[in-house]
Amino acid sequence: KGTVSGIKYEVRGTSNTSVQSVNGLTKIVSGRNVVNIRSGKISLNGKDRGKIKSGDSVLLDTSGILYVNGKKR
Repeated sequence: KGTVSGIKYEVRGTSNTSVQSVNGLTKIVSGRNVVNIRSGKISLNGKDRGKIKSGDSVLLDTSGILYVNGKKR
């Protein structure tokens, strides 16, 4: 769990998660899943998953399912 650029995130099902923020790109890596957040957009494993903004909440589970504000993306 944590917060990056006003966006709350949680990864469930693993303790092996890394988070990097460099030059406006936030990368959350958990196992084989990679979430990228940049310029108001979020992607999972290279696939666009829509827009995101400060105040939003992100949940990733180890099966690779991504939720933003409780809705599956």
